Amino acid sequence: MKQLFFATVCFLFVSCTSEKKIMDSWLGSHKSELIEQNGPPDRVASNGSGGEVLVYSHQFYFNGQVFYRHKFYYCDSGGKIYRWITKGGQVPPTQLVIY
Repeated sequence: MKQLFFATVCFLFVSCTSEKKIMDSWLGSHKSELIEQNGPPDRVASNGSGGEVLVYSHQFYFNGQVFYRHKFYYCDSGGKIYRWITKGGQVPPTQLVIY
């Protein structure tokens, strides 16, 4: 049991580290490059400063319930990506509150 727990913790740590590297690699890139690589976002919203927030969402099921994994890419008015965050939960992309 301890070995399974340790293996799970190691897997999650490596997965998060890899995801952070991938997400960080987009910083400074133009949003058109992101869209070219990943396709159109599931949602686009204003960032409140003349730029945009591009939202990519992945839907999955767990124990019969629907969950979402959202990736937010914040772009300045010139289209350069300057920030990213990820969120998970049961809120679909069309109902997200973006700030």
